[in-house]
Amino acid sequence: MVPLNYKFILYKHGPFSSGKLANILEKKHINFIKKNKDFINFIIEKLANRSVKELERVATALYVKKKEKIMNNEKMVERIIELKPHITKPLAEEAVNELKSYYSQAKEKGLVNSL
Repeated sequence: MVPLNYKFILYKHGPFSSGKLANILEKKHINFIKKNKDFINFIIEKLANRSVKELERVATALYVKKKEKIMNNEKMVERIIELKPHITKPLAEEAVNELKSYYSQAKEKGLVNSL
């Protein structure tokens, strides 16, 4: 996971940081971008063509895992549904499995240490 040092809140379609993400393109962050280029490209490759609904599910799974420190898959699914009642159990399970797959692939490529 790339540390951004921005504060996120859970928003309608997933985690959100008000206005700070635009700063990543500023010149002062060029070293950050260069240092994390492979990880950034990996994320773009995996998520760039996804719909808002698909991104919402995966982002919420990540939020539950990282912010709420829930590691058990079944408990993650339950919490996703509590936070986002419009997400069905099968779609929450799919999001948890997808997130797990992304971490596994990123780890294999040496892009992350652990989840």
